[in-house]
Amino acid sequence: QGLSSNLFAGIVPPLITVPFAWSIYWGIYSFTINRIENKYPLLMSHEIPAFKYMTIFACGAISGGLPCLMLCPTDLIKCYAQKYHLSSKDATTQIHNKFINKKADVIMTSQPQIRTSMHTLLRKGIYRGFVSNLVRDMPGMGMYFLCLEVCRNNIAGYND
Repeated sequence: QGLSSNLFAGIVPPLITVPFAWSIYWGIYSFTINRIENKYPLLMSHEIPAFKYMTIFACGAISGGLPCLMLCPTDLIKCYAQKYHLSSKDATTQIHNKFINKKADVIMTSQPQIRTSMHTLLRKGIYRGFVSNLVRDMPGMGMYFLCLEVCRNNIAGYND
């Protein structure tokens, strides 16, 4: 009974964030690859395959890096909920009380205080783990899209 009740425990937060993340990855990749194909057709020509593959990797890396700005707070909530075995709502409340409320109570009067407070909030608050997300997602998405395009180009009859 323990296995059946805990088999799908903690599956809801990834199911909420992953489809949203992949739609953003694919949208940004399609946008960047189309812009480069239209603006710099030599980079995507078959005459110089090294440029083409570097461009595909770069577009994939961009598509992995930009969504981190939007997905890092949800990833923090997901990891916090999984670590402490909480619901997403409880994890959101605890993160808000622990990181955001403490920094929002300060009355800011000068621009350096505002800059320092915002830096602290972003670095130690809702964007904790941003650099590790970038390190994970940028090369990973670059390689994913590069392998996808290499496989597409090598399948006989795919581009006909």
